[in-house]
Amino acid sequence: AASDLVFVVEARRKSGSMLTAGIASKLNKTVCTLPASPAMSYAQGSLDLVFDGAFPLREHLDLLSLVSLTARHAS
Repeated sequence: AASDLVFVVEARRKSGSMLTAGIASKLNKTVCTLPASPAMSYAQGSLDLVFDGAFPLREHLDLLSLVSLTARHAS
């Protein structure tokens, strides 16, 4: 079974992580990411995901809340 939540830690703009996040989004899966500084080229894709509607995570509690929310919606 496919996951209902995709967590992208950091991603370049052209990366497998971005492809995975794009497919997950098209399949109506929840996408979340850990934002980074715009100066970090290896994480600019993660910032793009936030602008495209992914949930930005500030701390581990944000991730736990999303996991719980996603699990309730899947039931």
